[in-house]
Amino acid sequence: MPKPRVTANTTSTRRGISIAIVTVLAGCAPTPTRFDVLSFKNPTGQERYSESFPDGHYAIAANRNLVFTFQIAPREVLGSSELSKSADARFCQYVRVEIFWKPRPGTTYADSSQTNANITYCLISGKDSITYEGAGFAYMSKSWDGKAVTGQIESSTLVPAHVIGDPTDLFGPCHLKGSFTARENKLAVTTIEQKISRCRTTAAARLTNP
Repeated sequence: MPKPRVTANTTSTRRGISIAIVTVLAGCAPTPTRFDVLSFKNPTGQERYSESFPDGHYAIAANRNLVFTFQIAPREVLGSSELSKSADARFCQYVRVEIFWKPRPGTTYADSSQTNANITYCLISGKDSITYEGAGFAYMSKSWDGKAVTGQIESSTLVPAHVIGDPTDLFGPCHLKGSFTARENKLAVTTIEQKISRCRTTAAARLTNP
C-alpha cells in the first residue's frame, strides 16, 4: 500500500489523535491483580514477596458483604510423571477478601489503623497447607466498562492461623498490600471458599485431637 502524504496540518492533527488515544488507553488499562507480602518471620530482617494472580471473582454474601476470591491453581504438567510429583506442580494459592463496609471518598474518614476487610491467604502443596488470616483496609470501585470491580488492599496484618501436615511457614507474621480486578461469579467464589474452609476444618480437628 502506498504511503500517504502527510502535510504539516495533518501531522499536527495526527499527533493530537495519537495523544488522545494514549490518554484513553492509559485511563482504561485494567488493574493488575497482584499481592505484596512483607514478612516479619526473620527477626534479623524483613523479607518481601510478590505474586501476580489471574483476575478473581466476587459475590454478594448473605450478610450483604462483598467477598472476593483469587487463585493460582496447580500447574498442569504433561508428559512427565517426575515433574507432576514435584512441589511446584502441586503448589497452589488462594486469597479471600471479605469487605464488610465500603469507604466513600470525600465522606468517610479513614486512617491506617482502620479495618473494613477480613483477609485469608492460603498456601497448599500436596497434603500440606498453611493459612494466614487477619484484617485490613480495602476499597474498590466499578471498572470503566462496568463489567468488573477493581480495588486496593491498602494495608493488612496477617498471622499463621491453620496448619495441616508439614508445610513451610513462608511468611510468618506479615503485612499484605495489593491491587485486584474481579468479575461477578458466585459459583467460582463458593468453590474457592469451600477449598479454604476444608483447610481450616481439617487443621482445627488435628489441633484439637492430635
